[in-house]
Amino acid sequence: MFSPPAPDKGRGDTSADYILRWTLVGSALAGLPNLTGWNVLPMTFVLNGGIALSMMVGFFGPRTPSIARATWLLFAGGYLTVKLTALALGSHPAGPDDLLQAYKAYIFLVPLVWFIGRKCFTPAGLARTVRQILAVTALKYLIVFAATAGTHRPGVWTENNFELMLVIGLTYLAWPHLGRNRGWWMTLLCLIVLIGESRSGVIELALVFVVIFWRPRDPRFLLYVAGGGIVVWLSNYVFSQRSNGSPSDRWQFWQIFRAESAAWNLNDWLVGRPPLTPLSLESCDRLAPWGGLRAMNATDICYSVGLHMFSLRVLMDQGVLGALFLLLFIWLALRASGAGMRDRVALLGIGLANSMSVSAFNSEYLLIPLLVAAGLRYRAHPSPTAPPVPVERVSG
Repeated sequence: MFSPPAPDKGRGDTSADYILRWTLVGSALAGLPNLTGWNVLPMTFVLNGGIALSMMVGFFGPRTPSIARATWLLFAGGYLTVKLTALALGSHPAGPDDLLQAYKAYIFLVPLVWFIGRKCFTPAGLARTVRQILAVTALKYLIVFAATAGTHRPGVWTENNFELMLVIGLTYLAWPHLGRNRGWWMTLLCLIVLIGESRSGVIELALVFVVIFWRPRDPRFLLYVAGGGIVVWLSNYVFSQRSNGSPSDRWQFWQIFRAESAAWNLNDWLVGRPPLTPLSLESCDRLAPWGGLRAMNATDICYSVGLHMFSLRVLMDQGVLGALFLLLFIWLALRASGAGMRDRVALLGIGLANSMSVSAFNSEYLLIPLLVAAGLRYRAHPSPTAPPVPVERVSG
């Protein structure tokens, strides 16, 4: 039904490369006309559809070394089974949508396992996709900035707190293969983050910058430090622009979390509260101004999703052990796929930085860079600060 994702003789792209590009670039182009809003397409459906298609064609990819994917699935499925069993034995009202919001990060481990070592994405194909994403994203951001005099935060797919995870993560993975002009592509990424005024995006960019360029023995290290100074200035600018003198909404979420967790015992901290335990009525009232927080099947109930910040939500629903399970699972899965330590630090760092703001590992916009990293061909994997790899020479 699907042709194997073997390299195209002319360009070296695989079927999975094309699906990734068509899904992301095509949907980004659809979002260009909407200057004061986000994408007109149902992006959750579009992104998950692209992931599903990539999984299908990835199955027919080149043979890979023996990987015990069944064991990985056993661990991911075992964790979900325990949680779902606890939910079924509990008495808290919850619908399928509420369950999905609470456990998406753990459900996403299943497609991550599927892509481990598949090698269905090529460095050259990814580099071409990233160039197009950066170009379309910069165009949309610049148009919105000019049309609204900088009063509206732009987005090609959704709120840029989410989408910048995808743009930064994919740019990091493609960085060694962006060719001789990769410095200009990084500059364009910095411009996108500057215009976007996303505080989490700035932190994610700074972290990626450190992972790529922190190499004190490199003769160009001082030049990299100077570039880091620009990123520091960018961070200060964005934070000052977003500050209005009043406590941030994230600070208020933190205060609500403190109130909710004040009576927790050791077990609550270690494994979280019983699945989908509603927040107190007082907390729900305090969260009301942010909207979209009520349970799907009961308007007088709200859950931890109302706190926005994944770092708080995961502690409430999964506990410290559940959070560590998630991070360790992703770390080991990427290592089994051939991702280097710096790659793992960068991608998990992006997720952790974003978890202090919005949904991080619960979002498709982080899942996609993780899947690409798991399914990427790492045969040509130069140092990020080595001379650029000419894209046309990268082996498919």
